[in-house]
Amino acid sequence: MDSMEAMSFIPFGDKETFKEALRTTLVKRAEHFDQFERIFALHFCHLEETKGEGGDDERLFVRFLEGQKALEKTGLSLSPLARALLGGEGPLLERMVLKAAREACLEEMEHSLQLGSYLRRMKEKLGYLEAVKELETLVQRLEGESSEPQSIPHLKHILQRNREGLQAMLRRLARSHLERKGESWRRGLSSPSLLDKSFWSLTQEEIGEMRREVAILARKLKLKVAQVDRHSMRGRLNPRKTLRRNLGTEGVPFDIVFREKKRRKSEVMALCDVSSSVWNASRFMLNLLYAIQDQFDRVRSFVFVSELGEVTSFFERLQPNEAIEKALKEAPIRYHSYSDYGDVLLEFQRKYLKDVNSRTIVIIIGDGRNNYLPTRSFVLEELRERCRKLIWLNPEPRTMWGTGDSAMSEYGPLCTLVEECRNLRQLSNFVEKLIL
Repeated sequence: MDSMEAMSFIPFGDKETFKEALRTTLVKRAEHFDQFERIFALHFCHLEETKGEGGDDERLFVRFLEGQKALEKTGLSLSPLARALLGGEGPLLERMVLKAAREACLEEMEHSLQLGSYLRRMKEKLGYLEAVKELETLVQRLEGESSEPQSIPHLKHILQRNREGLQAMLRRLARSHLERKGESWRRGLSSPSLLDKSFWSLTQEEIGEMRREVAILARKLKLKVAQVDRHSMRGRLNPRKTLRRNLGTEGVPFDIVFREKKRRKSEVMALCDVSSSVWNASRFMLNLLYAIQDQFDRVRSFVFVSELGEVTSFFERLQPNEAIEKALKEAPIRYHSYSDYGDVLLEFQRKYLKDVNSRTIVIIIGDGRNNYLPTRSFVLEELRERCRKLIWLNPEPRTMWGTGDSAMSEYGPLCTLVEECRNLRQLSNFVEKLIL
């Protein structure tokens, strides 16, 4: 009631006075001022000030309403988002943005490097580009039919501001999600164990701790392999050895001897993307593979960004951690370039395809983001035909595969197995399946 009475004493077109009147009458505690600012911006985003000539807000708003009436005359059918942008309807836009965030699985975003991808995904869910085209068509139609052509520039300006307001709303929501997630981890409200923490969000201290976790996991995996081998490597009954061993019991077979199966070890070829968005996943994959390398006939490792370089020799003459640091800095490739999976696959085909056979497991660790360059997916088809298994480990959430410049929708179906690999637990689960 106080705010409604205050409205009768102030001009509606004076935004600052209007805002101060609402703040004075509605906000009772100082800690609620920030919330008031956010809600006011959402509800009254179409009342932004216009600078320069002809900047009288009330006249602009009247002309804007006339533009809405002209919409009815044009007979154009606008999408809900286009209508909300045309009307500057802050509350409706906020609801639409929140729905788009849920559909885009914004809660899975874990690092600021993912911000651009999730913003694009939310815009796709909103139908933002289609709405912008509809509004451009509307303005063109009004320019040809309006009886007041001088009002069109003001209408364009208002639409531009409302589009900017929507984009700011999307950015605010995404950034606030990141801040909340970071704050909850700092306070320990939802702190994941190191095994479950995303590779994206590891600090330098946690990388050191993670190495110790890898060593522990490797020991556990070796123990599990040994236990499985005792049972799975048992072959058929060996009658001759059984009789010989039981001569002391007059041939009664108290001690049965079985033939041993020969373990057929595989060769692993690991191709690791070491661009900034993926290198932590590649680091720990190599760390874990070399910690259990005695389970394979041989492990060959390669790193790439836009070029492919073999780094197996580093691991043959250095300790794994030292070799990994060297591989991430001194391989014969350009580290500071755009990812180009197509060229990397072609280079692997040209130089190393001859080494792939029915005992080879090829593992690719990368997000599949190819910067809209040619994918050369036919190389994967040829690889799959020659190797025992073709496996792709992706450190991005599954919901992000195939969005933007991701080529996973093309690469994935050509692989034997495609796994999400965002943390050490997922990585160790995969390696366990690989060796058991």
